[in-house]
Amino acid sequence: MVIGNTARRALWLYIAHREKEFPTHLTDRLFPMTKMAVRFMLNHLAKRAGVTDVHPHRFRHSFAIWYLRGGGDIFTLQRILGHSSLDMVSYYLEYAQTDVASAHRRASPLDRWNSNGAL
Repeated sequence: MVIGNTARRALWLYIAHREKEFPTHLTDRLFPMTKMAVRFMLNHLAKRAGVTDVHPHRFRHSFAIWYLRGGGDIFTLQRILGHSSLDMVSYYLEYAQTDVASAHRRASPLDRWNSNGAL
């Protein structure tokens, strides 16, 4: 598994803190939470923040879109997400391409020229 430097640092801090709180022999899981516990935590945080329609899979979708927006390639994203085909990640690529087209329309010097040729 490949993770970025920021995630790696956060993971090491989590592990160091966790070992102080919970001796290693009490659990063999890195994150000792059930799916329901994660869902409950997200719903609680969403309610406090006034956000609706929050679910764990939304974070996966957000990651995929931000990854592509940040310059990541679709083949690596496919491997990170564990999809067997590119068909599964093409959904995220559509969002990223829409963002590129929109940014181009906003920033294209040619499209921004006024009638006398000045920017």
